Amino acid sequence: MARAITITEESIEVQVDDTAFLEVMGKSPVNKVLDFLIENDDASWTMKDISEGRNMGYSTLKLLLPKMMDSELILVDREIGKIKFYKINKNNEIVKYVYKIYRLVDEKVKQEFMNS
Repeated sequence: MARAITITEESIEVQVDDTAFLEVMGKSPVNKVLDFLIENDDASWTMKDISEGRNMGYSTLKLLLPKMMDSELILVDREIGKIKFYKINKNNEIVKYVYKIYRLVDEKVKQEFMNS
């Protein structure tokens, strides 16, 4: 994912471009959550982390995560007080296919970039 950093006297802004997965598969809320958790699968994340990481509404995420948990796409990795930390469920068959699609899309976009 490309990042552009703009520094002015007043502020520092970081603009994050969409991943190849989101560009090809669409920017639906489910895809944004899957994209974030796949790209950052080395840790678990709070709802705030996910919503800020993919620029999506917290209330949308609050409605979506229980459905994704019911489908076993994601799971609660741990809890600290009332805060839940989520991660992608790598043992889920659908998630395994999403990983394959993610890699294929990434490879295709890289090939197209190299050939242009």
